[in-house]
Amino acid sequence: MNTFTSRKELDKYILSFSKDSELAIIRGSTAFREPNEFDDLDVEIYSKKEKKPFYEIILYKEKVVLLTIYFYKFQKGNSIEKESINVLKGEYNDKIDEIFEKNFFKKDKYTIKEKIVRENQMVLDFL
Repeated sequence: MNTFTSRKELDKYILSFSKDSELAIIRGSTAFREPNEFDDLDVEIYSKKEKKPFYEIILYKEKVVLLTIYFYKFQKGNSIEKESINVLKGEYNDKIDEIFEKNFFKKDKYTIKEKIVRENQMVLDFL
């Protein structure tokens, strides 16, 4: 299990998934604040190819946190700023809003292993 002692260290790990990407963001309540026990950290990475989500349970300052990274196809657009979005790499734009809205309620197909991880995420969200 990966362990992190600072937000800077965690952000650097997240950026390791975005080497060939145009944009990497953290969205939601943990975008700017420290994650609490059983929080989930929602990361979106926009690049040339769309991939299935990546899930990992990590320890952040001795707290169990679920890291979820979603991979979407990047589209250029007009630069905008949004609350509750922490841009780690690139520039957030209006097309990203459209992509997020389109994919937010999209039903994905998961392997058995991915279903187990996803169900565990839902349990953690409930707690």
